[in-house]
Amino acid sequence: SLPTIARSYGDFPRYNMVTGFMMAMTAQLPVFVLGAAFGAEIVGFFAMADRLMRAPVNITTKTLSKVVQQKFAEIWNTGRPIRGQLTRTVSVLMLLGVVPFVVFWTSGEELFSFVLGGRWSTAGRYIEIMAPYFAVMFIGAPFAAAMSAMRRQRVWFWLEFCTAVARLGIIPLVVFGNVTPETVLRVYVWTTVCTKVIAFAVVYLRVPRVHPGFAES
Repeated sequence: SLPTIARSYGDFPRYNMVTGFMMAMTAQLPVFVLGAAFGAEIVGFFAMADRLMRAPVNITTKTLSKVVQQKFAEIWNTGRPIRGQLTRTVSVLMLLGVVPFVVFWTSGEELFSFVLGGRWSTAGRYIEIMAPYFAVMFIGAPFAAAMSAMRRQRVWFWLEFCTAVARLGIIPLVVFGNVTPETVLRVYVWTTVCTKVIAFAVVYLRVPRVHPGFAES
């Protein structure tokens, strides 16, 4: 019955909704912090850089998440391990993303200045700073999908919670430190990158080589 199904799968909306809310709120944290500390012009440059990077990454990851989660669930529910599929999916994403993200990381300011004019060089510099952040966002979907397929959303929730809390570190940085917008963004980006990489490692180690319903030969 519908109530039984709702109770059986209640962990999906409970954890996924809270996780999505936390990450969405802290994803906008630089807007509020930069606006309060440095003014509207800096926020405008950041918003331009963020929008240009976030839009294609979000479109790709949202589409990929649905496909990968369905694939992982099919494999897991038939009693097969998903670590191999996880490894292959992440490897493909890394190969697809390495060139564009390295280009933005090393030459974002020059690209922006060339395409939009020198006035937007600051936004290009912000893209250089933010490129590693979007790179880990790009390869993160398979790890979340793996936890969902194995019904381990609680683990993923706590990993994302740690990332969200760590991101809040830019608030005291601005309040108590004499910092530049670039420093704030670097701290935000590398805090996210480090916590995400740790989360990916935790997920990978928790994905068994052999389905727990079967003995390892």
